[in-house]
Amino acid sequence: MSVNDPISTSESLPQTSSRDSNAPRLAATNYGNQVGLNLGSISNFFVLEDVIHPCVLPIDSSSVSRVTSQLYAKIETARVYHKSKHYVEAKVTLYEVLRASALPADARLAAKYDLARAHFAVSEFSEAAKYFKDVARAHRGQEETANSSLSDSQFWLARSLFNLERYDDASYYLQDFIIGQDQNNAQQLTKGRLWLGLTFERMKLHEEAKEQMESALTMCIEKFGPEHLETLASQHHLANFLYKRRAFYEAYKLLRSVLDVEERLNGPERAEAIKTRCMLALCLAQLGRYSDAEPHLQRVFSRMNSDTNFISNELGEPGLVYYWLGRLALKRDDRDSLEQAVSLFHRALTGLAANKDLEAEFIECQRYLARTMGHQKQFAGAENTLREIIPIIEGTQQGDLVASYHGLAANLIAQHKVVEAKVTLERLVSTRTPIEHCRHTGEDLAACLHLLGTIYYELERFQDARDCFQRIVDVPAIGPNHHHNSSRFWLGRAFYELQELEHARKHFTIAYEVERQQIRSEGHYYIQSWLGWTLCDLELFDEAEPNLTPMLAFMSQPEKKPSPRSDFILGRSHYTLGRVAIHRNNFHGAIEQFQSAQPMLARCFRLNHHLYLECRYHLAFSYTRLRKYDDARSTFQELLNNDCQHTAIQNIRSILVPYWLCEISIAQVKYDDGITYGRKALEAWGNESSYRGVFRREAQMALARCLERREIEECRQLIQQAIKDEPSDTDKESEWYVTSRGVLARSLLRCKRYEEACETFKLLIPAAEARYGYDHWLCSSSRAYLADCLGELGRWSEAEPLVIHAAAHQAPDPGTFHSLVKAIGNFWVGRRAFNRRQFKEAEVRFQTARSEWGSLRTKTWESRIFECRHFLARIHHQEKRYNDACVLLEELAQQQYEAGYLSEAVDSQYYLGLSLHAQNKLDAANVAFQKITDLEHDGKSVENAVSASHYYRGHCFYCTKDFKTAKTHFELALERPLDSSLRIRPHYYLTRVFYELKMYDEAITQVKSMVETKPTNSWWIFGCHYWSGRSHIALKNWPDARTHLQLAYDMTIGKIKWQDASDCRHFLGQALFATRDYAAAKNHFQALHSTPGNLSKKLLGNSYYLGCCLLELGEVEPARKILAESLIKLKKDPSNKLGQMSTRFQLDRCLHRLGMCETAERGLENVRSFFESRSADGDPTVVLVEYELGLIARKHLQWERAADLFQQALIKHETFHEKDSMLDVLACKSHLGYTFFTLKRYEEALHLFQQVLEGRKESIEPPHRDIINAQRDVSRTLFEMKDFAQAAPLVKEALEWEEQVSGPEDPACLPIRLLLGEILNGLSDFEQAVEVLSKAALQCQATKSDPKALNAEHEVSCYVLLSHALLQVGRAPEAKGYALKALELDADILQKGSEASGVSAEVLELLQKPKQAAVTEDEQPALPSSEQADTSSLAAHPSSSGQEQDTQQDSQLASSPVPDNVEPGDTTVHVSAKAKTEIEDSPTAENERSTSSA
Repeated sequence: MSVNDPISTSESLPQTSSRDSNAPRLAATNYGNQVGLNLGSISNFFVLEDVIHPCVLPIDSSSVSRVTSQLYAKIETARVYHKSKHYVEAKVTLYEVLRASALPADARLAAKYDLARAHFAVSEFSEAAKYFKDVARAHRGQEETANSSLSDSQFWLARSLFNLERYDDASYYLQDFIIGQDQNNAQQLTKGRLWLGLTFERMKLHEEAKEQMESALTMCIEKFGPEHLETLASQHHLANFLYKRRAFYEAYKLLRSVLDVEERLNGPERAEAIKTRCMLALCLAQLGRYSDAEPHLQRVFSRMNSDTNFISNELGEPGLVYYWLGRLALKRDDRDSLEQAVSLFHRALTGLAANKDLEAEFIECQRYLARTMGHQKQFAGAENTLREIIPIIEGTQQGDLVASYHGLAANLIAQHKVVEAKVTLERLVSTRTPIEHCRHTGEDLAACLHLLGTIYYELERFQDARDCFQRIVDVPAIGPNHHHNSSRFWLGRAFYELQELEHARKHFTIAYEVERQQIRSEGHYYIQSWLGWTLCDLELFDEAEPNLTPMLAFMSQPEKKPSPRSDFILGRSHYTLGRVAIHRNNFHGAIEQFQSAQPMLARCFRLNHHLYLECRYHLAFSYTRLRKYDDARSTFQELLNNDCQHTAIQNIRSILVPYWLCEISIAQVKYDDGITYGRKALEAWGNESSYRGVFRREAQMALARCLERREIEECRQLIQQAIKDEPSDTDKESEWYVTSRGVLARSLLRCKRYEEACETFKLLIPAAEARYGYDHWLCSSSRAYLADCLGELGRWSEAEPLVIHAAAHQAPDPGTFHSLVKAIGNFWVGRRAFNRRQFKEAEVRFQTARSEWGSLRTKTWESRIFECRHFLARIHHQEKRYNDACVLLEELAQQQYEAGYLSEAVDSQYYLGLSLHAQNKLDAANVAFQKITDLEHDGKSVENAVSASHYYRGHCFYCTKDFKTAKTHFELALERPLDSSLRIRPHYYLTRVFYELKMYDEAITQVKSMVETKPTNSWWIFGCHYWSGRSHIALKNWPDARTHLQLAYDMTIGKIKWQDASDCRHFLGQALFATRDYAAAKNHFQALHSTPGNLSKKLLGNSYYLGCCLLELGEVEPARKILAESLIKLKKDPSNKLGQMSTRFQLDRCLHRLGMCETAERGLENVRSFFESRSADGDPTVVLVEYELGLIARKHLQWERAADLFQQALIKHETFHEKDSMLDVLACKSHLGYTFFTLKRYEEALHLFQQVLEGRKESIEPPHRDIINAQRDVSRTLFEMKDFAQAAPLVKEALEWEEQVSGPEDPACLPIRLLLGEILNGLSDFEQAVEVLSKAALQCQATKSDPKALNAEHEVSCYVLLSHALLQVGRAPEAKGYALKALELDADILQKGSEASGVSAEVLELLQKPKQAAVTEDEQPALPSSEQADTSSLAAHPSSSGQEQDTQQDSQLASSPVPDNVEPGDTTVHVSAKAKTEIEDSPTAENERSTSSA
């Protein structure tokens, strides 16, 4: 029977037609048929097979027709089919009956009921539910007496829905069924409550299910008695429910009661009792009562073996019996039982495999089979079995996954697949981390963690092992638990391996107490041994020994045979006791213990195991303390060559063994070996202050003692660190203190750390005198050393009494420390005399010191002997005996190099170079200084010898004109510190070198660096500014050049040679000229011009620049004379063609301004040809020449030629650097714009004027005359282009600025007002035009006497414009008046020989026409074409706002040109060509233009 099928279709129909009988059914023959056992799984349950009652049809013969009678007969036939289990025939028959229309309602309802039960019998539950529902609905509306046989249709409807898994609907109908039953109908009520409980169970309403089943059982007991079949069936159902809910004990009690009744009623061997007994045994097994379950299982097993039919027909599934019998056999854990268990598990698997409902039991059986195979050491088979079931467990969440993984890992470990086992356990632990509820059963998650921890421990991953064991220990065990205590012991072992000894001690102590007092096993001896070893490592030796002796006594019992475990425990215990003996300074006893431990540890482990090697180390240490150095050295050497990688052995091998070998080497006076071992020990030393009682400072001291005579700097560092690590309460009179300070002080002295050495000697001397006495050799030598330190520090006042006392010291025997004291004293007395320039006394003292040190016959003081010779040579140098000094210094330097005294050798080499340089032997001096620069090592007394040598080498190269090499050395000199006496010199000469190499920017930068040194000497200050100015001139940075040269010139007054002052003045004049300070420049050049022979050769002399200054200042004729004289002088030197042509250019400019334009033009053409031929890339002077030619062409009204020349000048200017071409670009563009304007190329002119305006605004802020003129030019051009709207705001703004600059009534405002009036007329804004022009007319009348006033033509223009505007606004009389004034002025102009304009006459004629009404602004008539022409002719040419400048050029300098000054904003009306020519050529016009130029 399927687990989920509550009814077997073959047993669902009634065996009797009795429906209403309530009599107890106790017959044994009926018991087995009505109670079926299903051992499916944990969800097993018993099913009560109820009877579906057939309907009793009421038959009234008087009303039964023949057709009805036939239908009743068919119904009875269908019932016969049903009883004989021919359900299909019954269904067919009933369907035929139901199709007849003559069937009465009651009979039709009964037929539906029978049809429903036929469908139910063949498991057609949907059809059954349909008809049962119809019957139940029809029956609900009838009286109970009418069809009482149909009253259970609602119950069977619920049963059908139950089988359809529609549990909610089933529960509804069952509850309704129970409510509708008579409370006295116990059978129906118990049946309804029982199935309601089963339905609630399927709905997982377990509390409600239990309540209904218990209610049904209680009702059965009350109504039928405890032994009634209904009661027993209810007990089975409830027991099965409790079994599924794992309430095994309650299920066991119910089954125990049922079994007692069954055995008493039917006998113990009947099938019913055997099946109940089997269920009872399963409950006992689940409760862990294996001893109680086993007899029942054996009886069931015997019946199964004796009756094979019982298995298939009655029991159903024997696999569970075999499974539990196998588990019971496994618990006995002997060979025969294991074989029996394997057989039982295999038989169980055969039976369980076929039943899907028993999948969980099948998996558990496989797991226990694997465990049994593991006990039989069939590890591979066990592994394969577990690997098969683990995926199933993970997929279905059935079975004990943790236990399976634990078993798999254990079998992998047994096969030495440790890594695979580790991975398996790590995956399990990471996915199932909570272990708070573990019971430490040996197979739960805690056991997995324990097993993983042991794997980590064996892999020496002690931290991971500690974490695993710690998690187990953190979950307290319920009562004494061997598994939990074992994990604590392993946790202690992990802590021990991690050297966390206090934690290890804690856990070993707890584990020992639990094992000894609660578990009471011999394992406490083993734990106690680990505790003793831990205490020993904690250096609690007195506590360690009592924990070690019990194990020695226990293991020495006769029955205890040697084993690997005993070797481990005894060997380690002997080793630990040896360490206890060392602690007690019992080295002989320690050697005995270590010698006993060695063979045991060797057997237990291997020769390179860390415990064995540690034992060997302590044995060698004991030999060392007993001064058995040879035995100790051989043992230590053996340890040194071992390759064990254990942490403890690495420390021993890399630190402790080298340290003790160093100490042994010192004892055996093998310092080289000691240095090797000592360095090795300290190189491997970590952050710890000590290892196993050896302090770092002791190792440092040992190495320092070996290094004192060899590597003094390392010795100093080591001894300093050792002293730093000493305890703060060290006795200052102890041997350690005196010895360590003595070594430190001497090492500091030899390392030239004199300040520190001095302080250390001051601490040492009182301590040494207190310990050894004043006259002890250590005290005398320490005082001499202190004097040596003070002398090196230059503290003569402190050193003097000490050195005098030392110099007078009497040495009883040469070559002793007394000779050393005397040598030190004489050396420093000689140094004092040398500094006082008492060279005779100094020479005697140095000779004495040299002799005393020589008698010591040691190289320790060799450097001092060299110093004596060095100072003897310097005495020769100071007395200017340079040849003798050179001989001594050359020999001494070579010897010092060879001996390795580099600083002292550098001193000698440096003074050798100075001696050669003093003799002007530059090549030899260069070679001498080169040795120093190649060595790159400073001297002892000459601290900055390298940089100083680079300076002197640079000076040698500078003197020989090798500027590039000199530059390199001067730069190298500046990269290092220099003495104050030399600090400024490399800067100065490097500046000179940069200038010579034309690296002017670098020269300027160098001067800045030189100024930062703040020189005090006037020559150096002058040189800074002079060469900076020269460099700025070369770069054409004229303002900066002017600043620096002015500062330099100020320094020359009374301080600098007159030749240098004249040079400075000349170049200052150039800078002033270039910055257009022509007056100041003129003064300088005038002064130089008046002083003949004051300058070295220059390309262009003072006369040239004086002439240029006069030209720019407007003194044209004097300029011409001076330039002409200069040109005559230059022609005497044919090679100076450039000077001649430059002077010719300036002379032609003079001729141009003197009105000799043709001569000037011819000369300029020649100049242009010369400069164009100088270079294929052109010459910037050509730009200035073409600009000057353009001015001449414009003056001759050659507009096209002027435009070409100005354009060429601008184009060529772009090809040169801004500093190379001195063209005034804005002035040139202004002239070119004026030319375009004259040629009526207004768009091009506008573009240029706009550029000029933008350029003016970038360089100066408005209001400014240049900006006003430029903006007026733009406005006038826009006017000519009829763009009045854009022109109006510009000219208004220009007028506002002019009024701010000159005043509202100044004549300079008049041209702008006239232009504004014209523009307003063009905009038809006649009212405002009248206002502006009226003001202009008043200004014309008021300023006639002003020399700056405009000429008559401007006044005519003003009146004409005003009359025109008045006419447009209807003010004809006023317009007529102004027209008459214009006419009168025009006539005056004609009388003076000028051509009249005729405009006034036209305006007057216009006014004399017939009267016409005033024209409004919207109805303005168009002017006649002639009038338009006349009006348009009122526009004058725009001004040229740039200022004409003359240009001069030499190889270094070219001045900015000054453009011709045409009157800006000229508004002259109708000037004839003849008159215009006269105006352009007249000096008056030229002067007027100059007056109004920017």
